[in-house]
Amino acid sequence: MNWVESLEAYPPWQRFIVYGVIIVAICAVFYFAKYKKAQESIVRYDAKISELDAKITKGLAMKDQLEKFRQQVFQLKEEMRGAAEVLGNRPNVDLLVKSMENLATQCGLKVERFQPIPERTHGFYGEIPVNLSMFGGYHQLGYFFDKVANEQRIMNMTDLQIQSIYQLGGPSISAQCILTAFWYLQ
Repeated sequence: MNWVESLEAYPPWQRFIVYGVIIVAICAVFYFAKYKKAQESIVRYDAKISELDAKITKGLAMKDQLEKFRQQVFQLKEEMRGAAEVLGNRPNVDLLVKSMENLATQCGLKVERFQPIPERTHGFYGEIPVNLSMFGGYHQLGYFFDKVANEQRIMNMTDLQIQSIYQLGGPSISAQCILTAFWYLQ
């Protein structure tokens, strides 16, 4: 005998209550076993979707500025390359300092002393100072200073001391200074 057939013995209103309780029990089991878990998953996924949408919006805004940033990076690299050309690199500095000795000779000055001083580094650049002592005519010294000032590379002359000396060929001057050449630390 089936439980549905056994319910036939009861009046219709009692059968309605039993069927209603069974339907409510089935709905409650479905709600708590499936629907509520699915609803919680939907809420979690909606929150994740909102978070990802915000990231996408931020990414799209950054994408719009990407070309601007690329241009800025390119411009900064060009400026850095220009600064590196002006400062040069370490091996070229030695040659440059030696070429200054040759330049003094070409300008008509006699180099008495060319003494390198220990090099120093400061942040992104280094420097090689050289004690330079020379003598010759006033115009030759001015010509030498002009040539050094018009070099592409950055160089400084500090502690300049000029004295007048007399030689058989006429008055001359003696000059001592510290010539400093710079290079770019990479």
